[in-house]
Amino acid sequence: KLGMGSGQFDYLMIRALVARGKHAEAITRIQAQADWETSPELVVLFAEASLLSGDREKARLYFDDALVLDDANPDAMLGLSRLEALAGNTDTALGFIDQSLAIKPANYRAYLLRGEIEAISGNWREAIEAYEQAYALNDFIADGILGEVRAYLELKQFPEARKQLAVAARRFGNDVRVTYYQALASMMEGRSEDAIDLFREVLTA
Repeated sequence: KLGMGSGQFDYLMIRALVARGKHAEAITRIQAQADWETSPELVVLFAEASLLSGDREKARLYFDDALVLDDANPDAMLGLSRLEALAGNTDTALGFIDQSLAIKPANYRAYLLRGEIEAISGNWREAIEAYEQAYALNDFIADGILGEVRAYLELKQFPEARKQLAVAARRFGNDVRVTYYQALASMMEGRSEDAIDLFREVLTA
């Protein structure tokens, strides 16, 4: 049921608030739901909102609670992966992603997180593979292909970076991050005048 008075509507609204970083409003709406602490989906969203607010201890507690309620909850596993990555425990973080993907293989969010973790570790080839998979699973968001661009730039593989930037510009031309990476690519290629013009576009966006 997707009516405005339905529980599904409330859940989708809360998910949207978390996605937009509005953690305080999300937490208020979650706590207004009857018996929310028995719903693994809402408990995961509460944990994600807590993580957004900077409370890692509470986030871990509620991600763990979600797995007690549903030991095959892939989103709780991704939440724990992010916490482990923030703590510098890369192998453990990647292990949680593997567990999550074993349950939900076509989860672009898992591949995006894998890309982020591999990038932080300087594993740019592995990051590219993860970002490619994320974009293949969901080409409606720019994060996957822009992750590829960043990795190719880090590897100084400018033709590949430009190839992906061209795709990103066609699909996401209004995303200021595309302009930023165009500026960065120009600067790294030694085309400083182009870079300056593009950086100015970023500043006025």
